[in-house]
Amino acid sequence: MGNAPVSFVCPNGCEVPQGAETPKFCPKCGSNLMTACPSGHLTPAGGRFCRQCGVVMDTDAAGTQSTVADPVTEATPTTTIPLASSKLAAAATTAAATPAAPPPAGVPDKRRRGGPWLVVAIAAVVVVLGLAGGLIFVLASGHPSHSNASASSANNTQHAQPTPIVTPAPAATPPTVPVEQQAAEALATLLTQSVADRSAINAASDDVAACGNLSQDEQTFNNAATSRQNLISSLASLQNASALPASMIQSLNAAWQASEEVDQDYAGWASDEESNGCTPNDTSDENYQAAEGPNQTATQNKMAFATAWDAIAPTYNLSTYQWNQL
Repeated sequence: MGNAPVSFVCPNGCEVPQGAETPKFCPKCGSNLMTACPSGHLTPAGGRFCRQCGVVMDTDAAGTQSTVADPVTEATPTTTIPLASSKLAAAATTAAATPAAPPPAGVPDKRRRGGPWLVVAIAAVVVVLGLAGGLIFVLASGHPSHSNASASSANNTQHAQPTPIVTPAPAATPPTVPVEQQAAEALATLLTQSVADRSAINAASDDVAACGNLSQDEQTFNNAATSRQNLISSLASLQNASALPASMIQSLNAAWQASEEVDQDYAGWASDEESNGCTPNDTSDENYQAAEGPNQTATQNKMAFATAWDAIAPTYNLSTYQWNQL
């Protein structure tokens, strides 16, 4: 007989010739042709002894040796899995890689009956556990943007300060005007009217003395008398008049009462001159003579008032007057 190559059958039933170097995979079906000795060394299938340690190779009931997965070609998946899944996978891998003790002599060895399919099943379990663990990890971690948004919202809520309640400032109150100033300003309005009346009276008096428009002059005097009466009434009801010097108010009241009498007498004088024939500068008329007494009274009170008023008016930026202007 010649030196024909020794052949053996791969796990899938293909006849594989064995040369100087045993191929690692079946050239017909691609199944793994390497097996592990009881000590865990990889050695070509079909030999009775391990090429590395010389230990007797285990055979199953059929007399064939079991092949194991090539650690180089079948790498462990690198998928990150939770701790529990990692422990299960490690246990399964250890159980597959560590050879069990051989059974006693005469007892059939059932450890290798599954052949390479046991290795494939274990690898499938590891892969499934890895995928499941990765899915659980992704679901548990949540979407980063949502986590960041929640954290940002929490931080904003934590550091947010309550909006202060701004109470509007009360409207500025105008400065209080002194009572004396209020009374002085009101009295200054009455004095303005008295000055206007005095100017008209002086013009009418000069016109009577010149025998001018006597009827018109008479009306001017009557109007002045009515205005004096109105001024006396306004002075009596002047608001805050008590804040002003009482003697000053009394002097003005007396001056206006006397001036009202003078205005009435001058109205009679103009009427007499018109009725009896006008005599220029006629100072002998009865009504003209009657005006002399109240005229002096009015002059004295106007002087007293003007002195007191001129001491107060500049304080409140009001006009001052001479006695003969009132």
